[in-house]
Amino acid sequence: MLMLFDSGNKLDIANRWGSIFFKIAAGISTVIVLMYLSYFYVSPSVTIENRSDFVIDSAVINLPLSRLDFGEISTEKDNTIYYDLAQLDGQYEYQLTLNSGDILEGKCGYVTNFEINKRALLILNDIGEISCNF
Repeated sequence: MLMLFDSGNKLDIANRWGSIFFKIAAGISTVIVLMYLSYFYVSPSVTIENRSDFVIDSAVINLPLSRLDFGEISTEKDNTIYYDLAQLDGQYEYQLTLNSGDILEGKCGYVTNFEINKRALLILNDIGEISCNF
């Protein structure tokens, strides 16, 4: 006669609960990773590429409701910042300070509210000019 709580049955119950716990933990982890990756897919971003011989000492882009500070960007490097979907209509206003002391200022592109997956790219070329791509 088998007992309900003999050591063999206890092990089977523990294995079943362990299996259920593992499946729940794996499912929750998968959902968290998918939410994290979808944030970067949905959020708009601005990238500054430095294709010049100058080091960008400071790079700032002002949006209607945000200020994006990229910091220093070395030669042949880039930096990307994701920003909030909720924006007022306006332009990208950039200010780049180069290690030569030159300051490049201007406006390019247009920002509107809730632009999903918009990618703005500002490129500093080798003659010190900014081009904007969207």
